[in-house]
Amino acid sequence: MEEQVDLLSSRGLVIDSEDRCVEFLRANTYYRFSGYARYFQRAPHLGDNAFEEGMTFDEIRAMCDNDEALRGPLTEALARAEVLIRTHFACVVADVHGPYGRFLEEDSYTDVGSEEPTVEACLRDIGRSKDRHILRYRTTSGGTQDFGELPVWSAVEAWSFLARSRRPLSAGLPVLWLMESPRVSV
Repeated sequence: MEEQVDLLSSRGLVIDSEDRCVEFLRANTYYRFSGYARYFQRAPHLGDNAFEEGMTFDEIRAMCDNDEALRGPLTEALARAEVLIRTHFACVVADVHGPYGRFLEEDSYTDVGSEEPTVEACLRDIGRSKDRHILRYRTTSGGTQDFGELPVWSAVEAWSFLARSRRPLSAGLPVLWLMESPRVSV
């Protein structure tokens, strides 16, 4: 750790307390710290790792601490939003198209660009699930998995949040997830 502190200091970072710097690096790693520090170096992308004049360890550490303080509440809020989106999507699809099958048809989504098609991403997530609420609906037909009896409210729990979040729905399914629904209020 002392070598890392020396390296930072040799690059012009002002370190008031080497002991506090070592303690911080032991708890957070040099590479985590350097990710924040890069913003205050002259041109690290060009190999110039010198710090801007007067930059202090305490200023960069404060950014790390603030980031950590924000991460908890944001993670909690995003997790709650994810559950609401999954729930609302499942309820709207079930209300409009019924709970089975339609959400796994390719024409239910508008795929954009060269990314993995939505249905493939959803089926991949469902197929690798080990959850009993998924496994009980898995059947094999001709060597391929069939999820035709899987209800949408079970399927959405297996999807990665990204599999659904970046893909627009086609006109066949509701476009606005957060619209009013008889079963879910947001």
